Amino acid sequence: MNSYEQESSVSDHSSNSDECIFVETSFPTNSADESSTELNHSSNESPSRLDRAESYHSPDTHTGEEPRRPLDSECCGSGCSPCVFDLYDRDLAAWRRRRLRQPELATTSASPLQPDRFTALTLTSITALSDSASLYRFALPAGTSLCLPPGGHLRLRGDDAGRSVTRAYTPVSPPDAQGYFEVYIRLYPSGAMSSCVRHWRVGQPALWSGPFGEYRPRSADRRLVLLAAGTGVAPFVNLVRAAVEDEDSETRLTLLLAVRRLQDVFPRDQLAQWASYWNFTYQLFVSGAGEGTDGAEPRYGEPVRWRRLQERDVREVALQSAAGSTRYLVCGTRSFEKDVLNYLQRAGVCDDDVFRF
Repeated sequence: MNSYEQESSVSDHSSNSDECIFVETSFPTNSADESSTELNHSSNESPSRLDRAESYHSPDTHTGEEPRRPLDSECCGSGCSPCVFDLYDRDLAAWRRRRLRQPELATTSASPLQPDRFTALTLTSITALSDSASLYRFALPAGTSLCLPPGGHLRLRGDDAGRSVTRAYTPVSPPDAQGYFEVYIRLYPSGAMSSCVRHWRVGQPALWSGPFGEYRPRSADRRLVLLAAGTGVAPFVNLVRAAVEDEDSETRLTLLLAVRRLQDVFPRDQLAQWASYWNFTYQLFVSGAGEGTDGAEPRYGEPVRWRRLQERDVREVALQSAAGSTRYLVCGTRSFEKDVLNYLQRAGVCDDDVFRF
């Protein structure tokens, strides 16, 4: 049996954890002129149309201020190019990229959570993704976001038959999502936290604290190799999201994801979508039963290999990468991480080029 097959979707922050999840991201920056576009109007435009168009002002992204969404009444409905909503979408994307690249801007907003105490947050939805994993959404106070730094995670506290249990989880929702966050959790028959989560119902509170941890990208990195097992992919979701959405990013990302079953792949739809970008590729390694036996079929063009991740796969990626400009990010079970770190060491990868979540 695969040495990490039973745990392949868990990643531990502590030595005795059986089901911890992990996380997050960042990237380079846009100049201020990306948020200052001048509107040109022809001389025959009506004053009301000019008034509406000029009522939207691009914010100064250096202050960390989130762009204001225009009122519906500020759009004249005449098909202007650019429309005030086009400018808003552009500025919002620039603001999000800047927050991801410069986490100090994110901390200008008050986070609803604190690392030194647990806060009760309400569970608002549960979306089943497989027979053992779901996406859990929690409400935040209106207008607030988690303000997580790159690589940050939260801690969840639960009660298992009178025994206090804590585990670390990383949100997979966009880091600047306002009013909510989402975590991807897989349940295990004998997991202490799984026992708590199994009894969750929409409308109930759960205790969260954070943020904790941090990952800082290196300016010299031109390629990131992401090595994950199961829910260990969680730290990389926003990392990939930030890279493909950043038009100025020159960083290439390669994800090698090991799972026991094809239905355990997350986030499956987004991975396929992100693979359409020039700077992201991925491979799936399914170590359990053969094709079609777990109720999930590979999709057209999906890069599935029906075997466990092996040393030759890691070595192949390492041979394609330049030392000093490639970083290897690892997240999975302890057995998975041990195997991968040994593979990297034998492939001649320097310890300084490896980061464990």
